[in-house]
Amino acid sequence: MLVILTLIFEGVAIALNVLGYIFFSSPDICGNSLWVNIITSIILLVLPLLQLLHTNPQNSLLTTALVSLYISYLALIAQYSFGS
Repeated sequence: MLVILTLIFEGVAIALNVLGYIFFSSPDICGNSLWVNIITSIILLVLPLLQLLHTNPQNSLLTTALVSLYISYLALIAQYSFGS
């Protein structure tokens, strides 16, 4: 069950990041927020890799997936609040 939840949360985090690329990557009056999506993509890649390398044995992949989901959500909401 934990593996399924981890995969679901990581999938939603990636989907939110893709939505950020789709809706907010084009330049407008306020500028381009593509850098937010790029940094979020790097974080979404690095966090599970660090966990799989056992750099912190006290955490789990489920916790990492929830943090990834939260970061993706914050990036999307920040871009939405910035204006489009």
